Amino acid sequence: WSRDYVEVVKLSEKLPPSQMKRAMEYILFFYQGIAAICLARQTHDPKWRIMGEEAATWLSQLKSVSSWNFENKSILLQAELHYADGDLELADSAYKASIKSAHKH
Repeated sequence: WSRDYVEVVKLSEKLPPSQMKRAMEYILFFYQGIAAICLARQTHDPKWRIMGEEAATWLSQLKSVSSWNFENKSILLQAELHYADGDLELADSAYKASIKSAHKH
């Protein structure tokens, strides 16, 4: 991974979608979201922002299914989006909430 965000996205796009999502696909989608948001911040290309927002929305929906597995990841993606927007106060709050959620679960 080594912060090579373009490579992360390329590799994640090669995984064919399946009818039944497996745990690895959820994790892959999370990392794809992180990479896309970092690329959006670096390049200001809207396609990366959209990909990151889709991952954040998807993980937000998953946390209602299993907060144990997805809450901290969902909040972390929200923190990254706030950071990309330059809203450092909201980003800080969300980063702390993500850490708290990870410790709780």
